[in-house]
Amino acid sequence: MRICILIALLSVGLILNAIPEQDLALYFTTKKSSVVGLTGTPYPAYSSDSGAGAGLQIILFDASHDSLRHDPFDLKFDASFTTNGERSFELDYLKEYTEKEWKFAAQLEYKIMPFDFWGIGGNTSLAEKESYTQNKQIASFLLQKAFSADLFFGPIIHYNSFQYDDREGNDMFANTIAGSEDSFSIFGTGFVFDYNKTDIKHYPTKGYRFINESVLYKSVNTKDYFFYSGVFDFRTYYPIFEKHVLCAQVLSQNTSDNPPFQLMPKQGGHSIMRGYPNGRFIDRQFIATQIEYRSPIRMKLGLVLYTSLGNSYHNFSDFKASNTHLSYGTGFRLNISKAKMLNMRGDIAFSKEGRSIYFKVGESF
Repeated sequence: MRICILIALLSVGLILNAIPEQDLALYFTTKKSSVVGLTGTPYPAYSSDSGAGAGLQIILFDASHDSLRHDPFDLKFDASFTTNGERSFELDYLKEYTEKEWKFAAQLEYKIMPFDFWGIGGNTSLAEKESYTQNKQIASFLLQKAFSADLFFGPIIHYNSFQYDDREGNDMFANTIAGSEDSFSIFGTGFVFDYNKTDIKHYPTKGYRFINESVLYKSVNTKDYFFYSGVFDFRTYYPIFEKHVLCAQVLSQNTSDNPPFQLMPKQGGHSIMRGYPNGRFIDRQFIATQIEYRSPIRMKLGLVLYTSLGNSYHNFSDFKASNTHLSYGTGFRLNISKAKMLNMRGDIAFSKEGRSIYFKVGESF
């Protein structure tokens, strides 16, 4: 059945690809003689975790500048619905000020999210799976100063709120695991270092990027959570020959003390370790790497091949090579708008536990 869905949605992509020069973007000139662009697309939303569905993404952007490399102004709205009951609404805002010396970004997200939980650890059993539904609200605000054309640094604020709608199968969640409360909120503040030497912001074809985020979190109204979370994310892009790109990512996520499992590093899902369900392995520490080969096929259609390795562990002394997991797969890309390098992607990924299928907008990294 899933393969049929993949073939059907790929056919839609091929039909859209039959209009090779069509770029789904509109441009308007304001009273101040600046040019504003509007692009976006409806898209099939599917993953093996959340089921089939549909989404809509709309982007309003400043087209007066080189927005492939910089974003003087960018406002994105994304909404999606799936048959398994997932509902997601996200609003992202980005603005650069005073000749790009400062950058402000904000993200607001509301999600009703069915999810599966297998316990905490780097090699938990499939037989222990329990299913839940949770409401999640996220607000993030980032202010960065440009120290050069490529280096940005500044403070970040996170607010996360969680509430359970469904506590079906309550064995592991009998208020014994951090994050199993009926509802709680977490506030975090810290800094982000972003060094970006890539050529194109939304679809890099050469260069590298290093992101380091360090945040201290504190609970707002419930159990006394206080912990550190750090992210080290290195990405590199190497052009093999015309429009063929080899990409690689090394991602390390670390938490201290006893954070709620929702904010622990997770393996699986549509970003890294594709082929495993979202949150298949959860623990305080996580390290993973993935390699992806991106190749054009014809007109707007492209092909990718990828593989990933990941390991979750409690402390560095608990690291076990036997808990390293492998996934791999392939997929297609359909370019919707050259103005923002907006790509629709469909991926099929494999692991020792089966296969997963994803339909999303935007690259995984």
